Amino acid sequence: MKKQLLGGGVDPKCLYCQFGTPVADSDTVLCVKKGVRDKDEKCSKYRYDPLKREPRRPAAVPTFSESDFSLD
Repeated sequence: MKKQLLGGGVDPKCLYCQFGTPVADSDTVLCVKKGVRDKDEKCSKYRYDPLKREPRRPAAVPTFSESDFSLD
């Protein structure tokens, strides 16, 4: 069985494909194999490129006060 990269929770999209290059002005991707495609499409030539994915923002760190750490 093939090992899933990054947990396998990534939906296949042309935006994350190694053959696609996003166009700055629109929601399209220029594909080396299939030409101009929508960024949410997927074709049979799809190959996942983890470097094209933008990571999620980290969760906000809560702020604590002195009273949170006292035993009184």
